[in-house]
Amino acid sequence: KPLAQAPYCTAVPTVSFDLTVVDIEETVAYLRDHDVVIESDWQPGDSFDFIRDPDGPVIEIVRE
Repeated sequence: KPLAQAPYCTAVPTVSFDLTVVDIEETVAYLRDHDVVIESDWQPGDSFDFIRDPDGPVIEIVRE
């Protein structure tokens, strides 16, 4: 089953594209403002989170 159709799970993906950012709070706010779905219940202070590319691959946002 392609990832785009697989149900979301809380396990850390075995393969992801990592995007390192200086200000994760600002990045998450920007992504939400542009209708990007955050994969988990991200809270201020968290050092990483996941989003999913529309084609399925997981993208991990990581604080620098």
